[in-house]
Amino acid sequence: FSSQCELMEFGLEEGCTMEELPQKMNQVLPAGIVIHDCYEAGSFRALSFVRYDIFLEFDGNLAQAAGEAFQELVSRDHFIVQKRSKNPNVALPRWTSSLSSKGWKPSRPRGIPLSLTLLLQAQNPGLSPSVLLQGFQTAYPSFVPVYSSCHRREILDQEKNVYR
Repeated sequence: FSSQCELMEFGLEEGCTMEELPQKMNQVLPAGIVIHDCYEAGSFRALSFVRYDIFLEFDGNLAQAAGEAFQELVSRDHFIVQKRSKNPNVALPRWTSSLSSKGWKPSRPRGIPLSLTLLLQAQNPGLSPSVLLQGFQTAYPSFVPVYSSCHRREILDQEKNVYR
């Protein structure tokens, strides 16, 4: 998992403005973690969607068939996944996705990768890519990837604008 859009909520007592804060924080953060922007918090209730880029590699030539199976799964009106929560069986409504098997070169020779861009609900019910992939593997046990990676691209509000 990787991300380019994490949110951190905290309060400032004194000694720094929102404009100065990224530079001051970047001086003390570990390498690879960078604060780009600070702003006054909005309502977390407005946080509605998260866009992910997911890459899956399969043995042999399974990527095309797995892509077709994934397309069938996302075209359903809903499907059931099991989550660790008070309500472990969640019926997920239809959500948006786009599929591609081009444009990404694996670092090691394996099967052809499947590239997915997913727009998932952030809450009520929220859906993480790992739960979705678990649901996919339950529905299609013959399509187990040998490698997967997920990258959080954007957090969006109800109108699908970048959340602020």
